[in-house]
Amino acid sequence: MGTSNYFIEPRESSLLSLIRGLSQGLVVEEVMGLHTVDPISGDFSLGCSGTWMEKGEKAYPVKSIAIAGNLFQLFKRLAGVGDDLRFFGKVGSPSLLIDSLEISGN
Repeated sequence: MGTSNYFIEPRESSLLSLIRGLSQGLVVEEVMGLHTVDPISGDFSLGCSGTWMEKGEKAYPVKSIAIAGNLFQLFKRLAGVGDDLRFFGKVGSPSLLIDSLEISGN
């Protein structure tokens, strides 16, 4: 016996409403290396790409950057949860609005 899947329960906010509430921030559209998250400590450093947003509007595309932190601390900084639950294998999540996250790259 074991787990069959994990997911974060969706809420009532659309992705668009989460984005419109941003003064500035990164919409992560692709994550690479999710399997490297340490399941014990929760630490992660992941390659990603997406779109930088300013005042709820697309500013420019972002490629070859890294996001880093701790998964358990990340969940404590949830500022919004979307209504768009999607599964990637056995793991699912709606769009999440995080109030702060370490980003590095050019």
